[in-house]
Amino acid sequence: MHYQDFEHLLQFGESDWLDYKAELGPGIEIPQTSKDQRDIDQGKLLKDLMCLANSPSPELRRYIIRGVKDLESQRHVEGVSRSLDDADIQSWLHGKFDPPLSVQYWQWRLQNDQYVGVFEISVIPGVAHVPVASHGKALIKGQVWWRIGTQNQLPGVAGLQRLFGPPWPVPRVGWMQGSRLINHVDFQAWVQQLLLDARNDRQKNIHQAANTLRDIAARPLQTVEPPTSIRILNAVSPAVPTQVDDTRIQGFLQALSGWGLQLDPRLMQPPELWSTRPTIWPNWADPLSPLTRGLEGPGCDWYDALSELVKLVESFHLETNRIRKLGEQPHLTLEVHNFGSALLSGGRLRLTMLEGGQFKFNPFTRVPFAPKQGEIRPGPGGTAEVVLGNLKPGGRLTITIKNVHRQLEHQTVIRAELSATNLPQVSLTNLLIT
Repeated sequence: MHYQDFEHLLQFGESDWLDYKAELGPGIEIPQTSKDQRDIDQGKLLKDLMCLANSPSPELRRYIIRGVKDLESQRHVEGVSRSLDDADIQSWLHGKFDPPLSVQYWQWRLQNDQYVGVFEISVIPGVAHVPVASHGKALIKGQVWWRIGTQNQLPGVAGLQRLFGPPWPVPRVGWMQGSRLINHVDFQAWVQQLLLDARNDRQKNIHQAANTLRDIAARPLQTVEPPTSIRILNAVSPAVPTQVDDTRIQGFLQALSGWGLQLDPRLMQPPELWSTRPTIWPNWADPLSPLTRGLEGPGCDWYDALSELVKLVESFHLETNRIRKLGEQPHLTLEVHNFGSALLSGGRLRLTMLEGGQFKFNPFTRVPFAPKQGEIRPGPGGTAEVVLGNLKPGGRLTITIKNVHRQLEHQTVIRAELSATNLPQVSLTNLLIT
């Protein structure tokens, strides 16, 4: 885990997979406390770890964050003065649970010489952890606790049946990023980075092309007869006196100024490069790409250089539009994993756009009588529905959604409701595109 992962966790409030502790009690935070006090506070921590590990949350990793106060809508990083070592945590855990808890402690030092830490718990779905030894007054041998929502509770009859009953499927829904399944993807930052990369990639070339144009315009005139024609594609056009339209010059120079590049307008009207000029001006749809180098002299070189500059600017506009469209109409790759130890039977996934976009289906889309697994179809109220069917333990299904329309500058929230014939309740996940 990196510090950036710690910062990412701070976006979320307390839940059945995340707990915040401003401090862990004097028996842990203050040196030289009595053994009884140390046992009490260590027992409380072990109990909290067990509760998160036994939580029915679909998250495969759960966390206790030390040195941070949860203030409902935001988190306040306060830090603690004492440093802890992962070896101490493993010593406290040794021999306390069956099966053992898998916990790793991460810690970072802040600028004010305080510390923050994260207890990361890795879980195996369907496995309940039972205390086999008491510790302090909080952890009692044989007494099983779990976490529901933000509360640690005794499970009761229904909870015990869930914890120790037959195996069940544990479905999880998320976006794929590389080889990782995650619930939150910052698409806006991704799109902005693509735009920045496109800009930086072309900026050097555009400045180089502008310098070439300047150099050619500054060349001395050659003592040769001017051409009477210029070859474009396979046709020959007459070279007649003309002036380039000033309104088009201004538009082109304004586009260049967006790159921090200022060009003298006179470069667009270089006097006496030839005594006559071809009737050509860069066209945004066809920026002089067919102009050949069949003639000699600074006139043709100047038009070639200008053509290259126009093409670079035009290619940036095309790339910008492509990337923005990609962000506004993304193809989202969604994955459903069954991390449980039982078959997910008759699964269905309903996607509801809560804010920042909508699902758009072709009005002539015909819903098949017997849709195939993974097929996306329109649902009631503007929702999208995916047939999951049966998903074996450890199985996964990849779905690519092409029907999302969203505003690039706004957050998009999609609620994923997963149901199955053998799930005790609907599994809800909010998928954010910010």
